Amino acid sequence: MPVLTIPGSNWTCAVDDPSKIVNLTDVGGFPDVVQCAMECIGDVKCSGFNLKINASLCEMYLYIPTRFALVPDCQYRQV
Repeated sequence: MPVLTIPGSNWTCAVDDPSKIVNLTDVGGFPDVVQCAMECIGDVKCSGFNLKINASLCEMYLYIPTRFALVPDCQYRQV
């Protein structure tokens, strides 16, 4: 699962509107990145997700986002 990065930063995040948001504190059982990936892979239309680390939120994209920004505590991963 590739992580989109901008040189000099570890916090690249899609800023287009997500298709679906999952609160990972409601799901539990696995590390957040694994749980978010499982949620995304479970939907055949999911192209990637933002993991909002401190908020334990998974923002899923059912399309390919086109806008990205440096956002603290957020990582975009493509599936």
